[in-house]
Amino acid sequence: MSKVNEKIKDILNNYVSEYSSTIAQLSLESLFEASIHFLKSAYNMDYHSITKNEDVEKVIILKNETLKNKKAIELFTKAKNISINEDEIIEALVNDLKESYREVKSQIKDKQQYKNQIIFLEHDYEPYSLLCGYGEGDYPILNKPTYFDYNYQEEIYAGIGSINYNEIWKNAIVLNEYLEEIGVLDTIEFTELYYQIKDMHVYKTYQLLHEAFSRIDLESLFEGIDIKTPLSIYANEHDCEPVIIYRYE
Repeated sequence: MSKVNEKIKDILNNYVSEYSSTIAQLSLESLFEASIHFLKSAYNMDYHSITKNEDVEKVIILKNETLKNKKAIELFTKAKNISINEDEIIEALVNDLKESYREVKSQIKDKQQYKNQIIFLEHDYEPYSLLCGYGEGDYPILNKPTYFDYNYQEEIYAGIGSINYNEIWKNAIVLNEYLEEIGVLDTIEFTELYYQIKDMHVYKTYQLLHEAFSRIDLESLFEGIDIKTPLSIYANEHDCEPVIIYRYE
């Protein structure tokens, strides 16, 4: 592995480690307390004080009910711990990438006008990403998620393929669905602490994507696509800051 990709691997590993340490300290109660704190701070000076007090009381009642819910506690505990077969998931990601790039080649064959020097694996709310490829540029190794200028005018392909993240996100998805079912999700999902659970699963995905790219014969993967090296590969949620995943030099 090149020094650049060793650096990228360290960056991703550090993110996963930091999120895991933070999430390990979380409890359902702490999420409700964060929500209550937000309501009290946001509305402290507002004239709707009676309404706000009622809102806080509703959250306290919901908290007490949820903390007695064994299923909610069990699902929350599972979502805090990503227990997966990493080798199997990496191989599945490899296969998804290969199949997705077969689709890319099929769609751009004899149509490519620009050299491909940047790739985004972009996801939205659903647990899969699509491939987007653009033209030449001086693309950065990011130490943290950061917006940057890229050559979007030279679009080569966009929204093609499907890289499945479901096995990595499944515990978080099940938790979300259950909390929505019992009327809790709207109360806690906007808190920074709850976002961190999602972010932990996302960064674990990025870490495994890095390993998937390291196992692929990239010359074969990109055969038939006019690329320019170094080819920078990023991942991101739609409209959010990209994270560097891999660099093909």
